[in-house]
This record gives sequence, C-alpha cells and structure tokens, in this order.
Amino acid sequence: MVSLAPSLPIALLTLLGGGLLSILVARIAALLLGPLVRRTRSSTDDWILQVVVGSIPSFGWVLSAVLAWRILPTSVESDRLALDLDKLLHRQAARTADAAVASMLRSLSPLVRALTWGLGAIFYLQNIGVKTPMR
Repeated sequence: MVSLAPSLPIALLTLLGGGLLSILVARIAALLLGPLVRRTRSSTDDWILQVVVGSIPSFGWVLSAVLAWRILPTSVESDRLALDLDKLLHRQAARTADAAVASMLRSLSPLVRALTWGLGAIFYLQNIGVKTPMR
C-alpha cells in the first residue's frame, strides 16, 4: 500500500494553483482581447471571445485535476471511485426535488466523465510506450 501523505499536498497545490492560474489567464485574455473585438461593428467576434474566455477556467480546472490525479499514487480502486462518484451524482440528481440542484448535479457528470476518460487515455498512452516530457 502506497502512502498518500507525501504526494497529497503537492497534488492539492497543483489542483488549486492550476485552477486559479486558469482564472487569471481568462481575465488577462479578456482584458487584452476585449478592446480588439470592441472596435468591430459585428457582435459575432464579441460572442466568440466571450465563449472562449468563459471556457478557459473550466478547461484549466479539468487539466489541473488531471495533473493532480497523476501526481497521486493511484490504483484500480481509486479509478473505480471516480466512476462511482459519477453514478452517485446521477442518483442524487434523480432524487432531488429542486430542479436547479438536480440540473447542477447532472451538469457535473460530464466533468467527472471527461476526467475519467482523460486519465484513462493518459494511462493507455503510457502503457503503449508514449513518453511524456516530465521535468
């Protein structure tokens, strides 16, 4: 049994640092690109900038969660935990009477699935011999 104690603080810092960094990058991108799209008459580029900048934090949180998960010494049981969490979210969403809470719980499910598939793809690529640059 491998202990989580040495790698858990590093994984948590990776998760929080990556998430906060992605929020910062989104704000900087909005500040830098905002004046460029405001000069045009079209509202299409405004909408594209809003969608792209709005998706940066979500992508950053997922990416930092994947990196934090890689830092932890995981096993098959811990990977099954992520799948069980997804099932639990679906059950709780079905039982909840409040429509807003049910919708929020159902919307977390794709995030858990993307995290699980991302981790699976990383482990698969490592198993077939693809080397990742780790510093």
